Amino acid sequence: MSSIRQIEANRLKAQESTGPRSAEGKAAPRMNALKSGIDAQSNIIPGENAADLQALADAYYLEFQLATVHQQFFVDILIRNHWQLRRLERVESEMWTYQIQAYSRPIPSLDLGRAYTVRSDESTRLQRRKNDVLRSSILARQELKKFKAEPAPEPQP
Repeated sequence: MSSIRQIEANRLKAQESTGPRSAEGKAAPRMNALKSGIDAQSNIIPGENAADLQALADAYYLEFQLATVHQQFFVDILIRNHWQLRRLERVESEMWTYQIQAYSRPIPSLDLGRAYTVRSDESTRLQRRKNDVLRSSILARQELKKFKAEPAPEPQP
């Protein structure tokens, strides 16, 4: 735990800081607000497009016409799950391709079966992850239906 002297020293030092001055310096913290929630850059990995995620989010928000923060919470879960399912489908396709191409002596009539046999543990784990995401989506949709069925609360004075 910091001592009183350390806290005071930190406060004095903080007053000397004026923040970034150059365009490059200002560009870095500009996206700080997007570090959590559905807009987080962490939702985008190499090979994915942030504009695609934003378009997906916009479509969900348009469909659900959110009225409360609770509804937004569940719609954000749906968006994240939808995005993850897209990613997992790509992972599955790449797993099959990788496994089929991994052999130096291909046997065209048996490539798919051999790939499945060699990677059955990974395939099972991937399918389990996809099932978890789908279950989460179903639960989020059920919660949204409950919120839509309830009358809107009257504003407090």
